[in-house]
This record gives sequence, C-alpha cells and structure tokens, in this order.
Amino acid sequence: MDIAENKNIGKVGLIEPIMVFGKSFGIKLLSVYDFLRCEIMYKNLVSKLTSQCFDKKLCRQVSEHACIVSMCFYSSDKQRIFMDGFSALSGLTPEELKKIYNEYLFLHNKTIKFDEFTSGILKDIKDKYKHDIN
Repeated sequence: MDIAENKNIGKVGLIEPIMVFGKSFGIKLLSVYDFLRCEIMYKNLVSKLTSQCFDKKLCRQVSEHACIVSMCFYSSDKQRIFMDGFSALSGLTPEELKKIYNEYLFLHNKTIKFDEFTSGILKDIKDKYKHDIN
C-alpha cells in the first residue's frame, strides 16, 4: 500500500458541514499528527500572548480552542480557513470561536458514540453467532 492510499484510512478525511457567518463551512476531525502540530502551535501562541502581559490562564484556554479551530475549520472547497491559532484569534469573535470549537467537540463525540454503538452491535452479532453454532 502506498502513502497516498494510507492517507484516509480512519475518520481523518471526514468533513462535517456547518453554518457559520451565514455561510457553509466544514469541520474536519484531526489526526494524531494534527494534534502534535496543535501542541506546538499552542505553546507558541501562549508564549506570544503572555509576553504581551495577557493573563496566562485565559491565554491557555483561548489558545487551545484557537489552535484546534485553526486546524479543523475548512472552507467549502476543503481549504483551511486559518493558517494558525493567532489568525483564528484575530479573525473570529469570542462567540464564533466558541461555536466552531463546540462544533468540533460535537463531531468528535458523535464519532466516538457511533464507534461504541457499532462495536456493541458487532459484539451482539458475534455472541449470537457463537451461540447459534454451539
């Protein structure tokens, strides 16, 4: 299997449509690599903001949300809207940032619940099949 085939094995390719600013956008689940990049982006953003004398606790929470939003928020033609967390902070109101972040959490949780539900169904089928054989 080559790398191109391996790109979207899991749910990383899933983009869920959302409405923000009265327009259609997309929320994409983040890969492990995306989260690693987010972590570096987050540390740099907190450092940048706290060096400007902003409250460290507030910077941590807002920066985490902004970095995740910058990585998961896509245009209708599947292009990232923000290049980094700072551009998300600069380009969104607090309400917009919260809405997009919450949409990401909703998609993430929905995916986890679906996986748990599917696993439960498969377990029930296996158990029934096992009993039918015996």
